[in-house]
Amino acid sequence: MSSSSPHPIPRKPVALFAAHALLLALLIGFWPSARAVYPVLFRAQAEALFGGGDPPAIALRAAVGERLEEKDTFVEAFDPTGGEPRWRLAISALRLGYWPQAVLAALLLATPMSARRRAFALGIGLVWLDAFALGRLGLEIQRSWIEPARGVLEHASGSLLAYRTASEVLNSNIVVIAAVFLGWAAVARPRRALAMGSLARLLGPPRARRGPPSR
Repeated sequence: MSSSSPHPIPRKPVALFAAHALLLALLIGFWPSARAVYPVLFRAQAEALFGGGDPPAIALRAAVGERLEEKDTFVEAFDPTGGEPRWRLAISALRLGYWPQAVLAALLLATPMSARRRAFALGIGLVWLDAFALGRLGLEIQRSWIEPARGVLEHASGSLLAYRTASEVLNSNIVVIAAVFLGWAAVARPRRALAMGSLARLLGPPRARRGPPSR
C-alpha cells in the first residue's frame, strides 16, 4: 500500500507576493469596520493593563470631536482623589497598533502556507505586535509621569532623557517596520514559501559576459 503524502504547496514568485501583500494591506488598512472597532479594543486593553486601582490612575477615552493630527485617543492620568487629569496624552491607536497589524496580516495572507499554519501564524504574529504597541504606549505613559517632576527631582531630567530617547527609537518608522517583518519572517518562514530565484538574479552581481574564444 502506498502511503498518501500531503500535497506540497507551490512557491509564489516574489513579485506576485509583493503585489498581493500590498493590495491586502490597503484593503485591511482602510477597512472601515475594523478601523472603527480597533481603537475601542485597544483602549480597553491599555486601561486594563495600565489603569489599576479604583478609580483608575490611567484612563483612556475616545477623542471624539477633538481630533488632533489624526489622534483618536486621549490617555489621562488622575490622582487617587480624582479631579482634573494631571496630564493628558493624545495618541493614534490606529497608527500605534492597527496599521502594523494590518501589514503583518497582509504579509501572512499573501504567503503560501496551509490554512492551519496560517491561523497559527496570524495568532502569534498579531499577539507579538499587540504587545509591541502596548509596550510603546507604556513607555509614553512613564515619560509623561516623569516630565512634570523634571524641575523638582534631581534624577528626573536624566530619566526623562532616557525615556525620550527610547520613545523616539521605538516609535521610529524603521523600527516599527522591522518589528512587522521580524514577526512575519519568524512565523511564515518565507524562504520555504517564496521563489527567491528571480529576486536573487535581480539583486545579484551581473555575470561577466564571455568573449569570443581566442584563436
